[in-house]
Amino acid sequence: MNGNTYSSELLDVESRKREMFESYISRLRQQYSQKQVDPLLATLFLSNLEKLALYWETLPTKPKNPPLDYKKAKNIRTEAGLSITQLVALLGHPKGQCYISRYERGKTSPIGSHSAIATKYLAWLSEHGYKKA
Repeated sequence: MNGNTYSSELLDVESRKREMFESYISRLRQQYSQKQVDPLLATLFLSNLEKLALYWETLPTKPKNPPLDYKKAKNIRTEAGLSITQLVALLGHPKGQCYISRYERGKTSPIGSHSAIATKYLAWLSEHGYKKA
């Protein structure tokens, strides 16, 4: 699995949202430009629609929380000479083994999570040289 899977999935969702929005805007433009409506109302509506479209273009397309570089995270742990089991014991979260395993395989990201294990894991990584992208 690619290290950027989490990020690419979020970007794909954002891209699809943008496509839906643009399709909706296009339909609205057509409706208001072809129908017999009060010209002042149509002008006001289309003007606000254009402002909304411009605003949409300024929205960030990257996720707020970058994904964990899971290969780097795993390397930090193994260079510290720790197994996942040893690390979760050190973090005081003995049932966190499955979470750490998923983080280090790129299945999920602890970044942005408020769970105790994610917070402790990220703090431990940071203390051992991990820097966010």
